[in-house]
Amino acid sequence: MNKNILIRKYTILLILICIATSFYAQEGQRKHYLGSHVSFDRSDYLSGGRVLGSDWKDYAATSYFTIGLDYALYISNITEMRTGLSVTSNDMRQTNHYFGDWKTYEYDQKFFMFSVPWHLKVHFLKYLFIDGGACFNYHPSMGYTWGIGAGIGIGAEYTFKSAISVSAGYQFQWNFLNLFSSQQNDNSVGIDQLNQRGFVIGLGYRF
Repeated sequence: MNKNILIRKYTILLILICIATSFYAQEGQRKHYLGSHVSFDRSDYLSGGRVLGSDWKDYAATSYFTIGLDYALYISNITEMRTGLSVTSNDMRQTNHYFGDWKTYEYDQKFFMFSVPWHLKVHFLKYLFIDGGACFNYHPSMGYTWGIGAGIGIGAEYTFKSAISVSAGYQFQWNFLNLFSSQQNDNSVGIDQLNQRGFVIGLGYRF
């Protein structure tokens, strides 16, 4: 499904739920959270350096789209521990260079990443929160396998008496693609990164 259509459907669902429960007031703290989120906007690929031979490849990232499932547990009055599973599709542009050929050849491709986050979410001023932590990534593409990442975000969340919770925010994510992997992309001689920054929309249930 086209990611723009999916974003619109998800946003419409959030609006309908907000309208249906708008007559409720904010509910008190519930210990558990189960929900989902989408995230989208810009991504950047950073190479740690390459040994250039007769032929080589360059990569660039342009945008990403993430959909994920989330579980959170309050461990104090204002702090939650959050984990889950997410799938990210990154739009990449591959450029091939060949020795003796002045032309370059460009290809569009997808870079998929499966992530398990381990975050802390701290609430303040009733509706606002800061969310940050690490994640473990699996990305079987472009010569990579396992990696780790770190992220931080800020946003706002509202929970109705019906226990429906909606949130929106902005996040920054840094993914190190070959930090713990002996397998390196092409002639990479350093740590390669795929970084993301974008909007996050969440929908869940507290119990």
